[in-house]
Amino acid sequence: MKRNQGVARRLLETVEQHADSNGMDHFHLITLSSQFGDTQEDWQYASRLLVGSGFLTVEAGMVQLTWNGHELLGDLVNRQV
Repeated sequence: MKRNQGVARRLLETVEQHADSNGMDHFHLITLSSQFGDTQEDWQYASRLLVGSGFLTVEAGMVQLTWNGHELLGDLVNRQV
């Protein structure tokens, strides 16, 4: 699979919008992919890359942006990816 920065941006935006102080449910996050015309596979792959790169954390099935995740989201939005 190829990395897709548009999918990454939409995924990060979704976490930012839906997470509370504990994060948001990872399963719920992945199911929201269809609202954007993306596949669940695209979002699963992007979330694995974002977790592996330190932009997202997953604990007990809850997803949360890290400081660097917020920074990346700002960069992607500014570049209009």
